[in-house]
Amino acid sequence: MLNRIKKNLILAFAGMLLALPVFALDSTVSYINVNDRAYQDVEIVITDKSEILLPFKQLADLFNIPYTANRVDKHIGFKTWDGKDGMITTQGVFVQDAPVSKRKTEFLQQGIMDGVFNEAYITADAASRIFGAKFETNYEDLTLSAQVERDIPLLHTNNSAVEDKGPKAYQDVVSPKKPGKITLNTVGLRSNLLSDSLTVKGQGYRTLNDTFSGSTQASINGNIYGGKYRIEATEYHYRSDAFMFGGITGAYKNSIKDKETGKEKLWYELGKVKGRTDVDASIGTNIFGAQIWNYDYEKERPEKINGYVKPTSLVRLTVNDLEPVMLSTYAGYYTLKDVQLPNPVKSIKLEEVNEDGSVELIKEERYSIYGDKPFEKEHRGSAYAGVWGYQNRFFREGGNIYRGNNKKVTAGIDYQYGIKDNITFESRVTGDKLYEKNGTSIVYRVPTNDTLLVSGTQKSVNYLEGATALNSVEWVNPKNKNIKGRLTAGASVAHDIREEHTHAGYIVKAAGEYEKDLEKYQRGIFKPKRAAGRLELFQTSPDFYIASSDSTSKNDRTGGKVSGNVSFNSTNAGGSYSRYYSNMNHRYRGGTIKFDEASINASTKIPKVANLRFNSYYRRGENELGRNKNYFYDANASRDIARWARVQAGRRESLYDTEYDTPNSLDRNYHSKYTDNYAQLDVPIPGNHGRFTLGHNIVRYNTATYKNGYNMFRFGYTFPTWKRLTLGLGYGFRYSGQGGNDFNINIGYRAKSGQTMSVGYQYSENGGYFIDNMFTPTTNRHSINFVFNDAFQIFHNGLKSVGDEDLNKGIFEAIAFVDVNKNGKYDKKIDVPIQNVPLITSWTGETSVTNKRGRVYSSSLEQGIYTVSIDMNQLPITVAPFTNDLINKKVKIDGGQTTQLEIPLISTVGSVSGTLKIFDDFQRDLKITDFVVVILDENGEEVNYSTVDSTGVFYISGLAPGNYTLKLDEKFIDAYGLEMLPEKSEISISIPYDYKTPVDFTEQNLEYKTLAL
Repeated sequence: MLNRIKKNLILAFAGMLLALPVFALDSTVSYINVNDRAYQDVEIVITDKSEILLPFKQLADLFNIPYTANRVDKHIGFKTWDGKDGMITTQGVFVQDAPVSKRKTEFLQQGIMDGVFNEAYITADAASRIFGAKFETNYEDLTLSAQVERDIPLLHTNNSAVEDKGPKAYQDVVSPKKPGKITLNTVGLRSNLLSDSLTVKGQGYRTLNDTFSGSTQASINGNIYGGKYRIEATEYHYRSDAFMFGGITGAYKNSIKDKETGKEKLWYELGKVKGRTDVDASIGTNIFGAQIWNYDYEKERPEKINGYVKPTSLVRLTVNDLEPVMLSTYAGYYTLKDVQLPNPVKSIKLEEVNEDGSVELIKEERYSIYGDKPFEKEHRGSAYAGVWGYQNRFFREGGNIYRGNNKKVTAGIDYQYGIKDNITFESRVTGDKLYEKNGTSIVYRVPTNDTLLVSGTQKSVNYLEGATALNSVEWVNPKNKNIKGRLTAGASVAHDIREEHTHAGYIVKAAGEYEKDLEKYQRGIFKPKRAAGRLELFQTSPDFYIASSDSTSKNDRTGGKVSGNVSFNSTNAGGSYSRYYSNMNHRYRGGTIKFDEASINASTKIPKVANLRFNSYYRRGENELGRNKNYFYDANASRDIARWARVQAGRRESLYDTEYDTPNSLDRNYHSKYTDNYAQLDVPIPGNHGRFTLGHNIVRYNTATYKNGYNMFRFGYTFPTWKRLTLGLGYGFRYSGQGGNDFNINIGYRAKSGQTMSVGYQYSENGGYFIDNMFTPTTNRHSINFVFNDAFQIFHNGLKSVGDEDLNKGIFEAIAFVDVNKNGKYDKKIDVPIQNVPLITSWTGETSVTNKRGRVYSSSLEQGIYTVSIDMNQLPITVAPFTNDLINKKVKIDGGQTTQLEIPLISTVGSVSGTLKIFDDFQRDLKITDFVVVILDENGEEVNYSTVDSTGVFYISGLAPGNYTLKLDEKFIDAYGLEMLPEKSEISISIPYDYKTPVDFTEQNLEYKTLAL
């Protein structure tokens, strides 16, 4: 099964390794993706020609291809997937004596990964022929992928709950301990610190902007009485106050069940509530209070459904009224995670099939093919109430953080009704009332004309109170779901506490969109893929107000917007254009403002030439007093050179220009233009020694009062990754025009668990920064940034880093130990944890070994059933499973919990060998072939035995620590009338308690006497 966290870590590691291509025969650990379903670590090789070679023996084990290897002459014999004989030699790969690859085979004596010895590396084409799969290599992230149509064990090993046999009610399943009424599942910790200093010098002046800011956030997640909770606490860091408590926030989610049916009928949330967000508005998303729904607003998708039935029952699944299928259960648990579901899923019916054949309904669900919409005649509703202005947190210190925040009490309802399955009506009614002013003087600040020309009119909801009704109708074409339409209309009344009067407002919007699949129109070299377009018309009156909304309200807009995108061949292009008017009631001087906004984003690949990319944004505002124009664009061309280096070049340009017909002290012209013609070359250093970057920039910029420019060389070096640490250095110097130097250093660390930490320092002379495409030059700037992210989960021995705070995922922990008292349970003060016990886990498909404390931990795993097996081929000979059923165990992972598997083992360090001799009074030996020597425990019970050979030699191994008696089997003594000899016919043996060092008792010779031969 897909192990998302492990995959993300490998991708991050591979991304860092882009700076570290391997030359000659250096190898690196990557992974192979099979059918987008199974993932497995492999060790690959990259040659000095940037060619990725694949490991034959590792892939042969995965694809079930038999082979024999001769390590002396480096010959490997095999049979291809279709049964043909093949051979790998140093000269190449051959199938039925015909060469498959002209390239000579590379052999690696010992790899990085455990168990990689004398590995043969072949090309992807040769691997495709041998294994019957289509192999592809990706040099960008150093990964492999394969598509295979035949069935291979890997596709089952890596997916939980996949069985070769029919459905079964499995009983022996290891599950997490039943959680108590109150649990603590995970602890999260995040920190971000930034020190930034900006200096601007000129003739007769010097300005300094020195800031230090950051935050540290700790969170806990768990369960309380069937619901989920999350609590967060924040500490802010400033130069004037290094530790300022930022308050506590949190949320609690649960449901109310029907007393008669036991089914959930209401869902609620306390604390930081969800609110309601759509394309028209966000309401109730920044309040602290309570919210309730009459529908499951977090309804699980079909593939996420899971639950419990009786341990001996199976589950019958019916999808879209098709033929039902039976599902296995695991100690009563069932899941649809690995079931192949049709698309779309319209209905699901789950039934419990009891052991006696009777059937009980579990649940029935319907799913709209139009998305998360109510069905025809279905009523959905939600209501919330709370307080606004606390930024979802209480008990905060430092009024400057929340300065200007008035406090409101607010409430709202959201109602949805399905007119048809494809037509939805929605109505929202919200209201808020100020109950506490911030205590500062309330000043009505008229926006400058510069602000109006750039952003249009805006209203701060901090000073507004009122009520809003917002209604919408959304339609989807039932014959073509790619055609959609939406109408919105609303009205409001609001009072600005800085004014005397109450104002009414309104909003009307209409939007339509269309998407078309163009693949059926592909002809020759022209291969269109898809096209989409959207048209929107809108009018928002100057006094329209959305109660319960956040921050700044953008109203007073009348106009339209058209957008679209198209993709064909390797080209993707999209863009938008909008024309709208603001200040329609001429509340501010300058009259009506006309805005034009446009954006273009395009990329294409010209084979054997370059990859091209273009991004741009343009905005122009104009009124009776003047006009503002600002834009930016970035045009880039890049190319990989022989897959070992990359070169790119381009041009960036940003402009901000305000021009007034009659400039004055309030309305001043301003001009800023910045251009950067850049080029860059990224080259790996031979021998896996990092990556070197060489860049060049030609920068020109001018403002209304300042003009300058420079040419600059940039040098960068990324060191090879060492113990998960990365280090990058950069230096730039301006050799023409305005002088100065740049320097940066970045150190990063990513643990196996997913924990991340990075520290960066940057220094720049004669640089600058952008606001609304306006470039502001600086004399020098230096900054330090620190970032830390991690999450912890509870294990046997306390908290452990897991890197992922996803409550829908769980953790697995195993402990292997010598069960000294042989009770099958781990007793901390008695039993001995064992290192290097090999365990095969189905979520990775590979073998992991226990650490010094006898433990193996997983990364975060999706909920489901997995398999953990002892790798008997690699298990040390000094130990053995306590019982055979421990060799393969099914384990259940629950979200937010830890599943703990105990693996009791017995020590098998002891062995006994010797010679059996039987003679008469004349010292003549008795023929004793096939006689049996036994070893008994302290209770006289037989533990093991050995048949002696013709010379009387016997050998017994695999003995656990303890006291034993060695003797001939009583049946032979009785049958032959043998006489016991003191201290020679029975030998006492004591094996010490050890599991690391074998204890061999040799020369334990037994002698018996017979009356006659």
